[in-house]
Amino acid sequence: MAKILLVDDDDELLSVVSESLTKDGHKIELCYSKAEATEMLADNQFDLLVFDVTLPDGSGFDLCKDYRAKGGITPILMLTGKSDERDKELGLDLGADDYLTKPFGLRELAARIRALLRRPAVMAAEVVHLNNLKIDLANRKLFRNDQEVRLQPLDFSLLEFFIKHPNQVLSQETILSRVWNSYTESGVEALRAAVKRIRKEIDQEGCESLIETIHKVGYAFRAGA
Repeated sequence: MAKILLVDDDDELLSVVSESLTKDGHKIELCYSKAEATEMLADNQFDLLVFDVTLPDGSGFDLCKDYRAKGGITPILMLTGKSDERDKELGLDLGADDYLTKPFGLRELAARIRALLRRPAVMAAEVVHLNNLKIDLANRKLFRNDQEVRLQPLDFSLLEFFIKHPNQVLSQETILSRVWNSYTESGVEALRAAVKRIRKEIDQEGCESLIETIHKVGYAFRAGA
């Protein structure tokens, strides 16, 4: 699961791509202009950015350049209707990590996204064993004592995020910005409810919870517990 920002002014393209990526387990945010994307990037964290070159109020190249100039390190995939090699060279020189020319197939897009998501950090193992639990991240399944436990899709995404950030103190805001589509005040209560549901399924009776509450901050997943 990754949180991805798609920036394009083509409603039909965004609808098809976001639906496909959502089915793959990703969380998608949509922006239709450079200004909207700039504001979104200032307030949220993402695992991958997908920028169209041609935007109604500017260029995806400029969006890429500005983001890198501010120290942004998230992988960037550029989309364009142009196949000119000079455009590709410009985008890569400005800090893009990959380039995809329209029209493109959804399978190719998904493959490029998987490749980019592998670049910044070592990915967590596809199957994680912890106490009496087996968490199959690839197939998004949880097993307790070899019996499948069904989690809500959002709860599984939250559990996956904890697993991929073990023994780190994570603020509520950070968790919400990475797992939920956007951060809202009501999201804090939704986060608490999701943690409660997950604890019910993964914690062992008589043992401390794998998800530790950090008072006035957030949570930490204690993988060594």
